[in-house]
Amino acid sequence: MSATTGDPQGTPGEPLGEDALVQFRLGHLNMLQGVIGRMAGYSSSVKNFAVTIAAASLALAFDKSTDTPLWIAVGAVLLLGALDTYYLAMEKGFRATYDRVASAPLSEARDLRIAPDSISLLPAARSVSVWPFYVVQLAVAGWLLWQGVGE
Repeated sequence: MSATTGDPQGTPGEPLGEDALVQFRLGHLNMLQGVIGRMAGYSSSVKNFAVTIAAASLALAFDKSTDTPLWIAVGAVLLLGALDTYYLAMEKGFRATYDRVASAPLSEARDLRIAPDSISLLPAARSVSVWPFYVVQLAVAGWLLWQGVGE
């Protein structure tokens, strides 16, 4: 099968047929969509883990009469918030790549790079899906520390 009849491989330097270019484009978009889905899943897992650690730390602080678990919760929430911000920034970068690839001319379909166009951590940290979630957890832990819970 030749490249002009839709064989996506073709020979180097030989122009690909439109069917082959469409196959390349769809495959590339599917790969990008998979990466975006994984980033969103990782972000959700991080949020679940943060809630679990915060709840367990709160229970330990009340049970053991010490504030050490609350400090552990503060550290964990800060670290997991940073990780969630990173995943959201990566997801937004891959969404920009997806949009660029989807709107690019079909003649560029051979370019199958899978990399985010840009990663901006500050806008990701300001996202409504990140900062309120972690600020509330930090505020609760801070308030409990201020009230002397666990002492």
